[in-house]
Amino acid sequence: MVGIDSGIKHKPHDIKPPAPDGHGENGSLPGNDGTGIRSPGEQRADNACQAGTRRERERGVSALVSLVDRKTSRNLSKGCRLVLFVNRVFKRLTEFVDRAWSVRALGIARHAKPRHGDKKHEREYSAHRGMLLPLLRPVERKGPVAVDCCGTGINICQGKAVSSILWPVLELKDVTLFIGNGEDVRPLLSDVTARYPEGHFGAIIGPSGCGKSTLLKVVTGIAPGEEEGTIFWHGRNVSEEDFSPSEIGYVPQFSIAHEELTVRECVSYAMRLRVRGMHAAALEEAVSGVLEEVGMAEFHDRLVSVLSGGQRRRLALAMELVSKPAMLLCDEVTSGLDPQSEDEIVRLLHGLSRSDGRIVLSVTHSLRHLDLYDSVLVLYQGVVAYHGPAEFLTHYFRSEDAQDLYSQLAQRTAKEWAMSWKKHSHAFTEAAAKGTPAKLESLRFDSFVGETEEVKEVKREVSEIATKVPTPGAVSQFLTLLSRRLRIFWRTRAQLLLQLGLIFGFPVLVAIFAWNGLPAVQNLSMGLNLDVVKQLVEAKDFLVQASKIGSLVSGIVMFQVILLTLMGANNSGREIAAERLIFEKEKLSGLRPVSYVASKAAFLSGLVLAQSIWMGLFVHFVCGFPGELFDQLVFLTLVNAAMTSVCLAVSSFLGSAEQASLVSIYLVGFQLPLSGAVLALPEFIGNLVRPFIAAYWSWSGVLQTLKGERYYDIVQMVVQTSLSPAALCLWVLSFHVIIGLFAAWIGCQRRSIS
Repeated sequence: MVGIDSGIKHKPHDIKPPAPDGHGENGSLPGNDGTGIRSPGEQRADNACQAGTRRERERGVSALVSLVDRKTSRNLSKGCRLVLFVNRVFKRLTEFVDRAWSVRALGIARHAKPRHGDKKHEREYSAHRGMLLPLLRPVERKGPVAVDCCGTGINICQGKAVSSILWPVLELKDVTLFIGNGEDVRPLLSDVTARYPEGHFGAIIGPSGCGKSTLLKVVTGIAPGEEEGTIFWHGRNVSEEDFSPSEIGYVPQFSIAHEELTVRECVSYAMRLRVRGMHAAALEEAVSGVLEEVGMAEFHDRLVSVLSGGQRRRLALAMELVSKPAMLLCDEVTSGLDPQSEDEIVRLLHGLSRSDGRIVLSVTHSLRHLDLYDSVLVLYQGVVAYHGPAEFLTHYFRSEDAQDLYSQLAQRTAKEWAMSWKKHSHAFTEAAAKGTPAKLESLRFDSFVGETEEVKEVKREVSEIATKVPTPGAVSQFLTLLSRRLRIFWRTRAQLLLQLGLIFGFPVLVAIFAWNGLPAVQNLSMGLNLDVVKQLVEAKDFLVQASKIGSLVSGIVMFQVILLTLMGANNSGREIAAERLIFEKEKLSGLRPVSYVASKAAFLSGLVLAQSIWMGLFVHFVCGFPGELFDQLVFLTLVNAAMTSVCLAVSSFLGSAEQASLVSIYLVGFQLPLSGAVLALPEFIGNLVRPFIAAYWSWSGVLQTLKGERYYDIVQMVVQTSLSPAALCLWVLSFHVIIGLFAAWIGCQRRSIS
């Protein structure tokens, strides 16, 4: 172990890795002409860098810029303006790139658009896309410096004080995450600092519960708790300007694909939700290309439900690659896989990091493939215990085998490991950078020297210029989600059979009570020739008959209403909660919650209309139920829609489908007793709870359609609860629907990926 002052012989700065092929003994490169003789421009850069002052260092960089255009001799800020100007006139710049080797080496024109038909430059543009200007962070450093501008490892100067031109794509500075409230506040992550250049494959390892997955969530912006520190992406602070959906891909531990869809359908829907302007032919070609890239082309027509663990991980990667993200975060994608599948996934991730300058960070417990990673970040109880190349991991932790890493971590406290790494990280990465400069130079933890306003402006403009895949509009996402939901519904046989059973079975239950129609109401004879006894008997018979008929009419209406509320709860109680994790993942990738809720509302509207209209028609014609049929259908549909939307909101707020279903059933259970249709509530309680009981307003509205019929007067005689006007019932039920959908939208705004 290194970094704990305990008499250990080996120190990080003792590491002296051999110089890479093509370097001199001191790690420097020969001259640009391949002869080993440095040009006058390079010599001026050396002389300027050796002076050590800020002004001289800026002159040294200016000398480098003069290698690009020997007619120009500008200071540092003018050189930055020149690069931005040349980017705006990219045709002239591409011609210049073809002539100047040094421009290609420094990668200044990484975002210059290639000329049409220039295959050579098109390949060069594809290889260097991702950053416009990988400069300028002057860093004080001793010894030879390898400038990692575009992966070439060019050495520009030697001496005691020199200037490194560095710009990491992803930078974490003192990232800390607190959870809990009051006295229970505790840190999950403490002062995590890391830097990653483009085209980098990094591992994040450590014991269970050390904060590996949490660190990825902090980067993506979905970690619960209070955050401190700063995360930079292409030089911009993501707390001020977050990642665009196309810039970042996140592969969580759970499945992000619907079981009822095929592999091709999953990737196709993912692309339609994330990439704008894809026509049918281009979409199919792009989907095929992504499947080919992850090795899933031969399984394109296979359902997700029958895929193996390794195939599911490949599918998840394919769904993330549809928007060509510049950074891919993988959370334990190799856990639970057999050794062969694990090897295939790790090598696939390694290959993805080498395409399009992509950063790939993988959280893993496995130490079998450390040689494939460009860097390894070791976390222990939320602190950084090590961040550097895998080849020096065993030396730093003083173990013979990397598999002993976890046991070595347990020998010290987290505070001791953090202090050790902070003390020796500079020397250790210094020695590591001498061995592999192009890969490791951006891992340095040096403190930055002054940064001019011109440099900050350059970084801001570079961030704005960075290519971003446009996200489809809200309407396009709505139509895609609705199409996917309908496809899943028709393929889920159990759900389809259940809906058919409810639609055709529940009306039969209602009609059983009046299968031969409603009984006729007998009139009182009101004969004056009858004696008093006969009049009393006739009045008693009328009251008994009226009570039965009134109770039957009121009961049939309420039975329809309760069954429709039950169907509404079944419609939406699980709708969001059952796929909450998939929705959260898609929302992170650019899905709009309003499109998601609208697609659910459109799909459920079809079920609501089918259930309510069939219920009303069946009871009206089979039982001969009187009244205005259209008005009755409106009230029956509204109560179903009201309960459906309210339960959809419940589903959006609860964490599991089981909890959402249980709460939805409870809501239905409260409808009958609190409606007052069976037993009248005390006036105070009735006025208090009635606005929230959709069943009352539908029951009252349907009964109001009987006005003009004798049944209405009979119901008024029997029912002790007063009926509300039809117009008021209509408005209250509509308000229930609107409030339910709005609450569902609010619930979908929450971010919760566990």
